[in-house]
Amino acid sequence: MPEKRDRNPAEGQTGSDPLDAAGARGGPFVSEVVEAIDRLNDTLRAVEARLVPPPPTGTPEATAAAIAVADDVLELLEASLALDVTPITITDVTPAQGDPAGGEIVTISGTNFVSGVAVFFGENAATDVNVVEGPRMTVKTPPATTPPGYGTGDLVVDVAVEFGDVAVKPGGFSYRRRAH
Repeated sequence: MPEKRDRNPAEGQTGSDPLDAAGARGGPFVSEVVEAIDRLNDTLRAVEARLVPPPPTGTPEATAAAIAVADDVLELLEASLALDVTPITITDVTPAQGDPAGGEIVTISGTNFVSGVAVFFGENAATDVNVVEGPRMTVKTPPATTPPGYGTGDLVVDVAVEFGDVAVKPGGFSYRRRAH
């Protein structure tokens, strides 16, 4: 069973584990997730304490332990359902077009962006992903990959943001072909 980390919400996240660092950068959403995980771990520890060592079968202690475990399982379910997991969304990509060589800074607007998100232009991962604040991030575009048999004209790709959840802006970015 994982050990419980010490936190003081009034002073922000503490400690050196990655969740604490993400909580400090990721805002209230990440903090809510960490708190929910801590509540679930506390309940799991309580269940484990009631079952180790198990009481002899058919005794009043066994019946009481079974009822307590059932209550704990209900508490676990309630705690997991109480977590408000709001999905990531993409509302805008600016600029919405760029050079096929990549390397351009693009701002993506939406909701619920946190540090650690991955961003894709078509099948290619963006670099230098920087969550400026929850509804906005900047990224550097990857080079375009032209599909086999692609003719002339701009190459339009979907923009996707991933962090457990996936948000897609269909046709969110165009790689502009230069006139010869």
